[in-house]
Amino acid sequence: MANNRGKEVVDDEDYHSQPAPKASKWIFQKWRRQLKEKSENASSSTLIQNTEQHIEGWVTRMMRVRGANLRKNGPSGLRWTILPPEFRDIFILKESKFVAIYANGTHELYPPFWEVDYVYILLCTHVIDDWYLVRINLQTMELVQYWPNKGYAKYYHRLIQFSTMDVLPLKFDWLLDEIQYWRKYDGIFIDKRDRYLKVHNANDDYTPNDGSDLGGDTGVLACMLIHQLVENKTVNVNEDFKNKCMRYRRYMAEQYYAWRFIPHG
Repeated sequence: MANNRGKEVVDDEDYHSQPAPKASKWIFQKWRRQLKEKSENASSSTLIQNTEQHIEGWVTRMMRVRGANLRKNGPSGLRWTILPPEFRDIFILKESKFVAIYANGTHELYPPFWEVDYVYILLCTHVIDDWYLVRINLQTMELVQYWPNKGYAKYYHRLIQFSTMDVLPLKFDWLLDEIQYWRKYDGIFIDKRDRYLKVHNANDDYTPNDGSDLGGDTGVLACMLIHQLVENKTVNVNEDFKNKCMRYRRYMAEQYYAWRFIPHG
């Protein structure tokens, strides 16, 4: 059998991939079926749960790739961490103390916060079943929300204050104290009076210019956006995002398959 270690599965720059191998089609088709089910009035909670499983798998893959790059090339360009959707469920809805493993370096996938500059969290608002991205800059203690769906732009101001955003800043400040972040932090000096998380308005710089409602593609676009941000790449907002999301969904399926079945060092 040919050794595929290190082989690029698709063109990572523009995601112009060829049709996925038959063995990986189930991932692509399963996520695509959710869009059809949604149009047939499927249960929104089931759709959210299925999409969340795919997104959590994508986060895990990206963190494993980060770990492999860290071991191979060192920490340069890797001062970021991506927290899984379950982080919000544990942090906001359950016991906050159980999320410390995502921030103190005791979990094999997630580096300690004092070794990163940016914390990314993929979240879903059940008000409109929309996925969006939160980025926390630990150097400035600023939180920015990236909403991939311009179809709901007029609701952003109201949705910013839904339960997660009401609670997250306070609990995040608590988490930093819990892991003794400020004693271990060696970055830019931040006055004690400014050591609290500041929530900014939604950023829609990366939403499609055509203003279309992405529907079930918001999860795909959120995954694409986080991929671009951590690699300091740009997103062309003038493209046909429906097709772009379709290509990226296929790219994700191919990467799931490659990471699962091809050995990695």
